[in-house]
Amino acid sequence: MTTLHKKLIAGLAVALVSLFMTACDGGRGYSRGILHGLVIDKTEEEVTSKLGKPEAVEKFATDGVRFVYRRKTFDPDNMNQIDEKTFIDFEKKAGKMIVVDVSFG
Repeated sequence: MTTLHKKLIAGLAVALVSLFMTACDGGRGYSRGILHGLVIDKTEEEVTSKLGKPEAVEKFATDGVRFVYRRKTFDPDNMNQIDEKTFIDFEKKAGKMIVVDVSFG
């Protein structure tokens, strides 16, 4: 097998994986369950690294923070309808702000 053949096969593999990943979410972002798994028990920095900067940051509970993202998730149990807002709630644990809940609206 020549180098050109190897490059073509590698390129085709990358294209197929990209196509598959796009088809999984239809370009709608993350399913609710996947996003929950990605962020739960993570720090603010880890969430921002994965999802980008939130649209808004709000006070939550006594010493908590809520990140608000727009059109970042979809509901697989409701015909993949896009959620207008995703709320990621942080509370202080062991000196760090950690995700304790995710909700959708």
